[in-house]
Amino acid sequence: MNKKILLGLSIITFSLFTISFKTTVEASEPSSHEENIKKDPIMYDKFGQVVEPIDSLTSIEPLGTNAPTASKWLNVGQSYLSQPFSGSGRRYGGYIFGLNGTNNVQIELKIDGFGVNVTDRFDPGAVIHRYNLPLNHSPYKLTNVGFFYFLVDNPKNGQTYRVKPVR
Repeated sequence: MNKKILLGLSIITFSLFTISFKTTVEASEPSSHEENIKKDPIMYDKFGQVVEPIDSLTSIEPLGTNAPTASKWLNVGQSYLSQPFSGSGRRYGGYIFGLNGTNNVQIELKIDGFGVNVTDRFDPGAVIHRYNLPLNHSPYKLTNVGFFYFLVDNPKNGQTYRVKPVR
């Protein structure tokens, strides 16, 4: 009998304890960066035409140098010009880019084209879309972008890209 009373008191005490320590969670409005990740990115060329992503994500494999693991955040009004590329085989840009204050970026290419991989986080292996960007359609505008990085196979000596966040 004492065990039943003790068990009953324990259950009541535990119930009161858990009720009194309930945590209230309030939802907040998602930031523009969080909203951006929920939409598919869209790439436009200098003619305003949509550039379709490359279908096959299964062919992505590291060749040559490694994909970037360093991050670089850019704000509207800033830009980044890559170091000149050279060498043979696959070469990657030095950064995975993220944007502050916008989800849109202008991409200018010099000397030759590049590939751009779009990811949903700072992970070069988490590619959700790949784009092939020929030089003759530069500059490009990438909208609703999460994170992205550049790559090129057998670059022409001195080949560069510039990224500039835009509204």
